[in-house]
Amino acid sequence: MNCCLNIDAHQPIVARDGRPFGIGQGLRMKSLDWPYPSTTAGAVRTVIGKRAGGDFDKLTAQLTGIAVHGPLPVCDGELYVPIPRDAVQRPDGCVFAGRPSFRPDEGWDLADDAVRPVLLPDEAGDFKPTRIDPFWSLSLTEKWLCHAGASGFGFDPHQAILAVHKEERSHVAIDPSSGANREGMLYTTSALAFEEGVSMVVRVSCDNGLSGCLTDLDVLHPVGGERRLAHLTLREDDVFRCPESVRKAAGATPLLRMQLATPAVFAGGWLPGWLADGAPPFARDLGVKLTLRGVCIDRWRAVSGWSLEISSRGAKAIRRLVPAGGVYFFEAGGDGNHADFVEKAWLQPVCDDQQACRDGFGLALWGVWEQGE
Repeated sequence: MNCCLNIDAHQPIVARDGRPFGIGQGLRMKSLDWPYPSTTAGAVRTVIGKRAGGDFDKLTAQLTGIAVHGPLPVCDGELYVPIPRDAVQRPDGCVFAGRPSFRPDEGWDLADDAVRPVLLPDEAGDFKPTRIDPFWSLSLTEKWLCHAGASGFGFDPHQAILAVHKEERSHVAIDPSSGANREGMLYTTSALAFEEGVSMVVRVSCDNGLSGCLTDLDVLHPVGGERRLAHLTLREDDVFRCPESVRKAAGATPLLRMQLATPAVFAGGWLPGWLADGAPPFARDLGVKLTLRGVCIDRWRAVSGWSLEISSRGAKAIRRLVPAGGVYFFEAGGDGNHADFVEKAWLQPVCDDQQACRDGFGLALWGVWEQGE
């Protein structure tokens, strides 16, 4: 069973990376800017486990086998995704894109298939980039992914943006013996506050005997570090479909661009291990072979967690993530159809570790690009 779930946060959600946090005088619990996929994957699997009887020790293998892809924000019915890291805005509002290229009279004597630097076009000039809000609508992202060049964008990114704000709250620890606050035990939390009409969406793939637990789903359930309640319901529409314009653009060029919609876990740190085979595992039968030409990503982020499985109970090892919005530039070879590849790979996980894929890490958008001078 494949379906989309809507997660409507009635209260501000604390999105954490799972590392332990102690309460004490003056301590602060800071929320991430957006929940990691493991946060919503754990919440959804817990809901399914409760509906399946609640014996989590027996259901662990089945629950971890459920794929929960997301979360991504939805506003008034439209999907939003993190801004691409190849997008740079000048103070006057003009937007330029980085592309693998060399400056005039520059180059190197490395192999032809070496990864090139990602640079802005010369016409961009020298400037300090301005801040762009963290999410673009899918309709705006669709136009961005279909535009192969580094300049000449005929749209304003401020027309379809989304910013999720943080709300701070102060707390005290309660002494259970007296019911009063414990002296000196003051702390603060910051949490993501969703405006009216904004929620999260995940895609759930469940074909291991627990799919019946998703039927008519309509529950309140804790999500995030402070167990704030959210409303989980089934969505009737599929917002994860590949736009036809992107498919058409990909069919006309071998230069494909991969944009991460959720943070990714790769065997080579920033480098996908599946490049040795030419394509992610789910798309190798399509005959498309990808060669990396350039990379535009932020510095790595850390994620951890807490395992409740009997065999591995305790803190999970910290993993390094490629942040959402990272862009990889490929040249596609082989005898496969590029349009079919992009349609199948649209918002599918591209991590090397299959459990990370099932947890929703590494969802990827695809587009095209144009070779720089």
